[in-house]
Amino acid sequence: MSERELLDLLAQDAPVARPGLADDVINRARHTRLRRGAVSAACAAVALIAAVPLALAVDRSPHPAHRTTPAGTTNSSAGTTTLAPGPSDTALAYAAGVQYLAGQLVSGKHWRVLYVIDHTCANTVDQTEACRPQPIPIELQRDLATALRPYAPVHFVSGDARIRDKNLQVINGGAAVTLGRITLDGDTARLPLAVQCGGLCGMGQTLLLAKQGGVWTVTGSTGPAWIS
Repeated sequence: MSERELLDLLAQDAPVARPGLADDVINRARHTRLRRGAVSAACAAVALIAAVPLALAVDRSPHPAHRTTPAGTTNSSAGTTTLAPGPSDTALAYAAGVQYLAGQLVSGKHWRVLYVIDHTCANTVDQTEACRPQPIPIELQRDLATALRPYAPVHFVSGDARIRDKNLQVINGGAAVTLGRITLDGDTARLPLAVQCGGLCGMGQTLLLAKQGGVWTVTGSTGPAWIS
């Protein structure tokens, strides 16, 4: 089909020319443009209203870098840091007393291991009394082992029969420790204690301790004592 024939067909469907036809076309174009603008504005308003609650929810949620878990660990982008508690005051006082008396028993000796009886006794100093054992709680055992780790390894045992050889010497170059009932009073403590390494190698006494600068130190002793 030629260009001329195409123009003739278009001319047949074109509206009859009349006065004001051009103005009608322009007005309709303006109306269409205004309607499209109104629709676009309404869409933008809906999007803005929907975005506000989402923004508030994000703002109220904890920041990932400072979120704390129930276990007390802090999560951060660099990793997880756990703040583990240190040994209790009771364990630190016991450790100071054990280290002091073990050092007094054989001056300068390095103990390869400390065998600690897993219960306290009432007769660590006065051996005419009965032991009347009281179990040492697992938490205190753990804390005491941690506090004494720089001094010597700790093993808890139910009695000293299995840690002695036929000559009653403590095996593996170790010492047997029997703890008494400690009494804490603020920054002071009273601790009955016995340390033995053989039949004729042992001593027991009641130590007095004080916490100075956050560290427990033996300041003296009180009452009766024994040595073998």
